[in-house]
Amino acid sequence: MKIKTLLCFFILITIHSYSQRVELLSNKINTSYPELTPCISPDDNTLFFSRTHHPDNIATGETDMDIWFSTKNAQGTWTKAKHAAAPLNDEWANSVQAVFPQGKQILVRGAYQNGKYIGVGWSVAKRTPDGWGVTEMLQIPDYTHLQRGQHSSASLSADGTILVMGFSEKAGAGAGDADLYVTFKDTTGHWTKPISLGEDINTPDFVEDTPFLAADEQTLYFASNRPNGFGQLDIYMSQRKDNTWQHWSKPQNLGKRINSAASELFFSMPTTTTDYAYMSVYRPDEGHTSDIVQVWLPDWAKPTAVLTVSGKVLNSQTKESVAAQIFYQILPDGSHIQVPAAADGSYNIAMAYGYEYAIWAQKPNFWASSAHLDLTKVEMRSHSFIEKNLELTPLQKGSDLTIDNLFFEVNKSDILPSSLPALERLAALFRTNSAIHIEIIGHTDSTGNVSDNLILADKRAKAVADFLIQQKQIPAEKVAARGAGSSQPIAPNSTEEGRAKNRRVNFVIRKL
Repeated sequence: MKIKTLLCFFILITIHSYSQRVELLSNKINTSYPELTPCISPDDNTLFFSRTHHPDNIATGETDMDIWFSTKNAQGTWTKAKHAAAPLNDEWANSVQAVFPQGKQILVRGAYQNGKYIGVGWSVAKRTPDGWGVTEMLQIPDYTHLQRGQHSSASLSADGTILVMGFSEKAGAGAGDADLYVTFKDTTGHWTKPISLGEDINTPDFVEDTPFLAADEQTLYFASNRPNGFGQLDIYMSQRKDNTWQHWSKPQNLGKRINSAASELFFSMPTTTTDYAYMSVYRPDEGHTSDIVQVWLPDWAKPTAVLTVSGKVLNSQTKESVAAQIFYQILPDGSHIQVPAAADGSYNIAMAYGYEYAIWAQKPNFWASSAHLDLTKVEMRSHSFIEKNLELTPLQKGSDLTIDNLFFEVNKSDILPSSLPALERLAALFRTNSAIHIEIIGHTDSTGNVSDNLILADKRAKAVADFLIQQKQIPAEKVAARGAGSSQPIAPNSTEEGRAKNRRVNFVIRKL
């Protein structure tokens, strides 16, 4: 009797343990029709997916696959899924592959031009007051020549600049020949030619498909039928080792508590957590059914936590929202990355711990304040969130503007390398405003000797001017420089925070 009781106890524990890892979503989403390709929004509040053979679908026959979506209510539970209206759905196989950071744009399967499907590829649809606007294709060099198979999938990085794709270069091949590739959006807004993720990820005889790149841009999840799995397709995880995108850790199967004898694919995770994700489970032996599940990840399979920075771009004078381009840069010398922003100027960026960043907005005829985030000394923890608004000041004669993220050696005028992005933005003013003349003014806090502070401030201002004149070939007559020392504080010198604000370099527009 005692043995039977213990056996029942262990069976219950096993069932409960499995249920903690995989949970079938409710009948608000899953139905008797196949549901697949789940794609969760970054904020975890909207779930897009495809449903096949439903009577409300627009597509029929072999392409019968339409986009559906569900949103969470105030209690955090999923509402009854709705069928997406045209133009998201048409007579072709429709699916959402990624949701942009603000949730105002989505990446859909298929190349569309002027609202019409023209072939394989990827397109972006923008949210409008009336729903979703006409989709327009991404221009990816050589993609239509490389992608010769019948199946494709994709994942977009949290900042919208990296696209990882699954497809086959073999003509007419199905999903069974897919490999993973990556393309990058450069600083001009153009996509690069796709490259393979290399032999650490791709195999010659097995499937690598339905990729998902986590917000840390290091952790990759994908489906594969490689040996020693638990089903037809299992979810694997690998970590990127360097910036070549060719070297990865050995892919690890997420284990039997997540993978099953069926096919697990289309892994999708919000940026708000590293604890769980969504995926579809396809059961070809049970009448080709497919459902969407939520899965809880073991600690070893979680991506690195990130800090999500969100806010709005504001006019510094009127405090009204400004539609602008938003950039961030890893200091001291990382290339700057453009972040998709909403029409109202709001933005959302996922940043990995361990780096130093500058964030700024950009718009013609405005000067941007730049935010500085040093995450090198912050203890890494679960996903965190901060709000940081960015300000733009109209360029006008007499405007007094601060050069943010300008760093010097302590008590010296030597400019540190991490200042280069700020100096480049200052130099760009002269390229876009040919008549501009400025006066650069150095300031210090009240610590130390007044005379010494004046000398230091003067040297720092002239160091900035020398950079513009000598390295950027700005005409000397357009750049004046002087020091003000500690005579013009903008904050109390009684606190370290105030003293830090007073140690600054600004410029005044003398002619425009």
